[in-house]
Amino acid sequence: MGLHKSLAILMSGVVFAGALVFGPVSTGEESSSSRIRAASLDRIQRECLRAYPPDLLARMASGSREVPAAVKADSKAQMQFLDKEIPLDKGLFYPVLLEDMLPAFERHMPPGSRFLDLGSGDGRVVFMASLLGADAVGIEYDKQLVKISRRARKSLKDLHEPDRARIIRGDFFESSWADYDVIFFFDLSSFEPDRVREKLRREMNPGARLIVGFEQAPFPGLEVLEQDRATHPTIKVYRQPHESTQR
Repeated sequence: MGLHKSLAILMSGVVFAGALVFGPVSTGEESSSSRIRAASLDRIQRECLRAYPPDLLARMASGSREVPAAVKADSKAQMQFLDKEIPLDKGLFYPVLLEDMLPAFERHMPPGSRFLDLGSGDGRVVFMASLLGADAVGIEYDKQLVKISRRARKSLKDLHEPDRARIIRGDFFESSWADYDVIFFFDLSSFEPDRVREKLRREMNPGARLIVGFEQAPFPGLEVLEQDRATHPTIKVYRQPHESTQR
């Protein structure tokens, strides 16, 4: 099954283990906060899509070079409109639905965390992490995606401090991953997944978290903290053990 088809199946909702499930809202203040957060996530996704040039849209949306009004108004509709993942020099690109990512991020990324997105694509996960209070960095190799993410970041400048949502153009293998508390990796995105796993095992600090989207194989040496129960796995959270002797 292709990635875009699997993502479409998951759009109706993901069930998470334990505390990853959203609980009922008990106060008006919580309800207001939830609405503000939901509106911000929706805006992030709409601004990222808005930054896509026509040629990229044509590659990802069955030849369409314009975004229909219904898609512009509904971030979840992006998962159906963008019906093709595309190969790039270093891996595949397909955006994630932030609402699916949010529960794991809220549970495992406290405000003030140092966050890294490996292959940040259009930047949406970096912007969400910054919105949640992280010092967020995304590393992306593709020049066009870097331009898209920086264009979207400019449109979202009122949601975060610019220096807390940074996009770096480069090969993430050439950077150290040891300075981060939380790392996000979309497992279908890299053409060198074994190399990613080895570098994570070697460089993650004890106690650091790894949030994995669409895991294709386990991450040896890391401790599993949370995993969803969906038929097609979307989110899995690991931790580098404190007693690690792998360095």
